Amino acid sequence: MKRIFIILCLIMGIFFVNFLFSAGLNIAVMDLEPLAVKKSVALTATELLRTEFVKHPVFNVLERSKLKEILKEQSIQLSGMTTADEAVEVGKLLNVKKIVFGSISKFEGKYVKYVITLRLVDIENGAVEISENINVPSLEELSDACSKIVKKIAEKISINGEIKLIEANTIYIDIGSALGIKKGNRLTVIDVKLIKDSEGKIIMREENVAGELEVISSDENGSKCKIIKKIREIKEGMIVKKSSIEIAGTLEKGNITVNSIPDGAKAYLDGEFIGTTPLVLKDINPGEYTIEIRHPGYESYKGKIHLTEGRNITIERELDRIVEIEDMLLGGKIPRRTTDPKAALTKALIPGWGAYYNGYKNLGIMTGIQITTYIGLSCLFFNTASEEEDRMNQTADANSFWDTMEYHTSRYAYNFYNRMGYYFLGYAALVYIYSLIDSYLSADDPFRYIEYTEIKVGGLYYKTKTSQTEDKFTSSARTAPPPDTFNDSVKDMKSTYSGGFITFGYKSKRFDMSFWIGVSSRPLFIGTESHIKLPLLEKFFINAGIIFENNMGNPDNVKYTDTKPQSMLGNCIGPVIGLSYESPVILFSIDYSPALIGSAYMFVVGDSTSNWTENILMEGLKGYYIKARLDTYFSARFGLSLEGKYIELNKRYDDIMENEKLSVIEKHTDILIYFSPVFRF
Repeated sequence: MKRIFIILCLIMGIFFVNFLFSAGLNIAVMDLEPLAVKKSVALTATELLRTEFVKHPVFNVLERSKLKEILKEQSIQLSGMTTADEAVEVGKLLNVKKIVFGSISKFEGKYVKYVITLRLVDIENGAVEISENINVPSLEELSDACSKIVKKIAEKISINGEIKLIEANTIYIDIGSALGIKKGNRLTVIDVKLIKDSEGKIIMREENVAGELEVISSDENGSKCKIIKKIREIKEGMIVKKSSIEIAGTLEKGNITVNSIPDGAKAYLDGEFIGTTPLVLKDINPGEYTIEIRHPGYESYKGKIHLTEGRNITIERELDRIVEIEDMLLGGKIPRRTTDPKAALTKALIPGWGAYYNGYKNLGIMTGIQITTYIGLSCLFFNTASEEEDRMNQTADANSFWDTMEYHTSRYAYNFYNRMGYYFLGYAALVYIYSLIDSYLSADDPFRYIEYTEIKVGGLYYKTKTSQTEDKFTSSARTAPPPDTFNDSVKDMKSTYSGGFITFGYKSKRFDMSFWIGVSSRPLFIGTESHIKLPLLEKFFINAGIIFENNMGNPDNVKYTDTKPQSMLGNCIGPVIGLSYESPVILFSIDYSPALIGSAYMFVVGDSTSNWTENILMEGLKGYYIKARLDTYFSARFGLSLEGKYIELNKRYDDIMENEKLSVIEKHTDILIYFSPVFRF
């Protein structure tokens, strides 16, 4: 048994040595990562790809069994590779020139069922040399798709070698006639320096030209060369490639290479258009430059480079595709680059930064806005409560009518603004905690979740009603109670207003938020509403959030003998819970707040000689809130929205004012209806 085991190991060793030194470019093809597809489908696609790579004489493909055996020893998975950095580490372990990795994802389109994405990484320079994707209409056409994408890669691949041995002026390299190297070829020697960021990711490559070689002789697997030009010390491990530029004998200027995935992006150097990628800028003076890469449908890249004497700098960026609302709502699931959950959680300690790191830039911005806005509002209301407390203390012992009114209204306002401050502060903390959880959970999601902004511009209808108790307050400061006409007027005050509004909103799978302004003949509403969302099913959500409505207008002071007083909301705030159904064509939601607090305008007569009715904002009312919304969308970007709100405020914190027989608000109700087109983008 021991002898058999030794023979098997010897056979495997001979096979592996044969792989390493056989003709062709040594590559390893990793298993495709299955994104929302069965693992068997991914394995089938991977084997079809390997077969297609084997068919090309330029490639020498490491067999899956050997690949699996080597990686198993290092506890590395065959699939799941996502970055060039990972590919470089694995490639060095496998002793191959290039690694192919990627994914196959489910795409719920009408004519496309799967998408295969492949990246080919050059191990020596750490660059994503080629990135390709192809749509697969059905499983039956999987083989044809694999053949096409491998052909694309084979047509674009570049052949680089490595200096393996130096003996005096003789250089031995590891590429030969099998890869097109012939006697007399000129080869450029490149010293590559990889520039990495703080997380260890490769962001740039610096290439220093060390010299030039001429091929003396070659066989299938290697070549013998001599040095014909030497700029700096040539060492083992340096990269060699066929010369495409003449090497100057001076170090004064350098070259800048700009590559992008996809090709065809416009490149700008210090704001000046220099061509489309891939491109090489030759004989550039040393200095600091700003490079920008733009491509329609992709997010632009902008960064600084420092070119020193005699160096070649390569900028290579894989641009992120801009996801449109049509892609989100009508195009099916959108694959995304997964991120590190721990890094996302750490970054989320800064409000919104975790979502931004995960690729949800709008969500990150809106999360930061929510948290900072609500903390700011809480501080504002705590400060207002403090001012009301001072005013209350100043009038606590007064006996005049107006001092009595101011004492009680300040007392109500103090409690009211304190509660508003706690509501906003509590919700800001809730959003912050939920953003930490969302950043962690969303980091390794294979698909993007839906997010979009919306604008609504339309008409507003506002109907309001207020009832006050009778005013029977008496004191030495008031010689007579108000006339009966006043008490009759405030028993049933009704008003109706119409106008317009505009709403700016943001919606996603886990959060939504909106701001609005409503304008009419008298009231002027500003408000905000926000939810955190817990998915029940794919399209059903439980929502928990906060509603704040503020009216910056106020009723006119009127003569009670001529005009009935106007009813009008002051402001209101409360936590809300609700349910929503959200699909590409229908959105329906309902919210309820059982703990609404608010204010409304009431009317008083100050003394016996006045014939004027004056308005006072009474805070500290309690009640509830109901809102329903129905949107119907005719396309991904356009629809109609109908929204209705009902607000009722009918309870006070105590009955002291009523016991003193001051007129107080008994019940206040509001109905607001909004109708408008809605635009999503």
